[in-house]
Amino acid sequence: MSFEWADLPCECWELILRSLKHRRDYDSVSLVCKGFYSITRRLQSSLTLYHSTTPFLPRFFVRFPALKFIDLSNFTGDLNSVLALISKSRLAIDSLDISNQKSLPVDGLRKLGSKMRDNIRVLICSNIRDLQDSDLVVIADSFPLLEELDIGFPEFDNKFAVSDSGFTAMTMRLKNLRRVEIGNFFITDVSLHSLFANCEFLREVALEGCSFLSQVGVASAILKRPYLISISLSNIKDLCLPIISDFIDSLRILKSLTVFEFVHVSVSDELLCSMADADLPLSKLILSKCSGYTYAGIACLLAKCQSVQYLDLQNAKLTDQDMRELSLFLRNVTFIDLSFSSKLTNSTFLALTRNCPLLSEIRMERTALGTEGLKDDSLKDFVFDSRVKTLYLGGNFKLKDEDVKGFVSVCPSLELLDINTCWNITKGVFEALRDCLKITHLSLAGCAAVTGFEIGFELPKLEVMNLSQSRIDDEALSIVSKTCCGLTHLELQNCFNVTSNGVRYVVEKCTRLRDINLKHCNKVSADIIPWMVCSSSSLRKIMAPPSFRASESQTKLFLRHGCRVC
Repeated sequence: MSFEWADLPCECWELILRSLKHRRDYDSVSLVCKGFYSITRRLQSSLTLYHSTTPFLPRFFVRFPALKFIDLSNFTGDLNSVLALISKSRLAIDSLDISNQKSLPVDGLRKLGSKMRDNIRVLICSNIRDLQDSDLVVIADSFPLLEELDIGFPEFDNKFAVSDSGFTAMTMRLKNLRRVEIGNFFITDVSLHSLFANCEFLREVALEGCSFLSQVGVASAILKRPYLISISLSNIKDLCLPIISDFIDSLRILKSLTVFEFVHVSVSDELLCSMADADLPLSKLILSKCSGYTYAGIACLLAKCQSVQYLDLQNAKLTDQDMRELSLFLRNVTFIDLSFSSKLTNSTFLALTRNCPLLSEIRMERTALGTEGLKDDSLKDFVFDSRVKTLYLGGNFKLKDEDVKGFVSVCPSLELLDINTCWNITKGVFEALRDCLKITHLSLAGCAAVTGFEIGFELPKLEVMNLSQSRIDDEALSIVSKTCCGLTHLELQNCFNVTSNGVRYVVEKCTRLRDINLKHCNKVSADIIPWMVCSSSSLRKIMAPPSFRASESQTKLFLRHGCRVC
């Protein structure tokens, strides 16, 4: 009995295609038939644009009529003209990212606002150099219904610095703001009070590097909005001083607070215990690079707030014994970051995987992992049912192959392993991956002792591999091409022993390869680039070696093949 795609309703096919792991798979699916092409058009909701794609923008806007989010944060051309093009399209986008620009594209924003005034609800424009008061007014006048705004970290000259008057003028116009992120502004408590007073729907606030804000000012502002669900305070000078009682009391009234983030500030045990007494419904707790608190304070809070799912204690002054005891309170934690905590060793890792049943991601970069070996009896009674899928263990200079093998053995569901800049890791680490058949991402970047591979088995699901700044050669790439045929992204930056022959092995065997970085690969010749583009139908981006300089005609030719060469 023959079966046609039309035998199933489009709604069913849409559900099936939505289940694809990567949106890039839509490319091949859309070529099957007109029906699939039509469905994938509707499913593509976001688009990242680069300067090289400018000639194709009108086609993109027709090809993807359901776009809701456009990312221009890496665009280096004339942003005003692109925004004008978007304004003329029939798109109904509601989110826009125009970060990392020299100046705010005010003309383009005005044109976009004239056509999509009521559509745009999310605007991200962080790291805009020379952001001015008048720019904030343009944003507010162009998109008065904004609900989320990110204006963090302008690289301004003092004469252009955003002032209280400009910030206040903006907040008086943006009554619907629910989330705002502000960074590196010369604003004072006056602006903060304007924000909290004028924006009655405000629920999420992130303040970073605003040196002229005071503890008293932040505390009194919080009192105006007791229904905040998220507050983030980072690198604020006055918060590096001992926390005053008014500030502590203000946090106690936030009965709906689910996200609390402190970065590079002073946190006292009194503050943590006070938050515990307030019985806040915290799901995300970040105390990154904070000073002042001890085990007693964090234990008091975590014992009471066992609803925490995301926990960041970077640079914590905690010991293995402290973490063994804390892990008993972390039954609901799915993410934990203990990076830069110099006293934590393998014992902490094992305690977390043993006592935290829902833990999915562990970050222990630049800790003391590897200073004590994994003893056989430490794994003897271990139940291998950990849900951990992601391990970031980079920068642990004493970490050895045997340690990685032990960690991987207790994480049978592992999908991502990052052990970058671990100088004692050698090619023997691959033996640890023999039973790790679910792994999709592997980073050995900066592992200088990795000179070759010994892989006598396949890694069928490995998609992303980072070998940058390692000492691998063509022979190693030949092994990669045979055992990791499913690669989609390969990083080879600063691999000085790799030549064109090794690259050729990978391109020929890894037929799904989309992205390869050959930056600073001095032994890779320039003539390999045209061959790569013409030989691989999957390649979408090549970071070229220093020997290659593309002409304008070559760049256009490569783009017609669907590949961007940088």
